[in-house]
Amino acid sequence: LDGWEREGAMYYLYDINADGIEDLLVGTEVADGPFIYYDFHVYSCEKQAGSYILNPIRGSVAAIGPRISEDGDGLYSNNISRGTGDVEIFRITIKDNELVTGSVERVMKLGTSEYEAFNEANPTIEWISISDRSALETGE
Repeated sequence: LDGWEREGAMYYLYDINADGIEDLLVGTEVADGPFIYYDFHVYSCEKQAGSYILNPIRGSVAAIGPRISEDGDGLYSNNISRGTGDVEIFRITIKDNELVTGSVERVMKLGTSEYEAFNEANPTIEWISISDRSALETGE
């Protein structure tokens, strides 16, 4: 995590590529008008000689409220239209060692029961301050 120790940097552990080993998401919060984006990079973790090494995944993503996908395939994010209230849902995955943002998979309206059900089924990432390393301890 060297180089990320600036004010506001955060991380989260999540198996974004479904290989059985949590990946490390590291980024910052960025305000853009009424929306908060999380601009983040991903590092895959590889067990080696009793510890883990980090391998950077190419690319980065700026996403509104990244969510853990209920089907376990990557993360969800969204675009919100301030004019219409439309919410476009898209997926963030790793393909060929690169962070990839997919096309729109679903469109909903803000405030609808469909939107609320989606939010309940796909919880937001609970980012951790980079200064708090407790979630990184493996106990080995």
